[in-house]
Amino acid sequence: MKTAGDIWVDICDNNIYTIKDNYTLDTLTTSITILYPDHQTRGHAHSNQEEVYIFHSGSGIMVIDNEMYPTKPGDVFSVRPGIFHRVVNDSHDERLEFYCVFIGNRANKDYNEPG
Repeated sequence: MKTAGDIWVDICDNNIYTIKDNYTLDTLTTSITILYPDHQTRGHAHSNQEEVYIFHSGSGIMVIDNEMYPTKPGDVFSVRPGIFHRVVNDSHDERLEFYCVFIGNRANKDYNEPG
């Protein structure tokens, strides 16, 4: 029997964030990100992929197409294809944890590189 720890694949673990993906579904990927205090995600846009962000703990800022939205646990944001988005943890001492759901696999990027 598989445990919850067996289904998560390490994508990145550095001083900015920890990212783990779950590829057990046929068409959807689920992802967990822990964003450390005073950091932000790289920011990106998907040309043909929708993405849903679900905030679990901590608070921060969701940037969607240059609009800034405060986040708190339970908040959900939908991002349409082609729209730039990024998450900011503006706390000095609290981690920000969120889940993402998107179709397909993650783009082949090195999340340990800045940018």
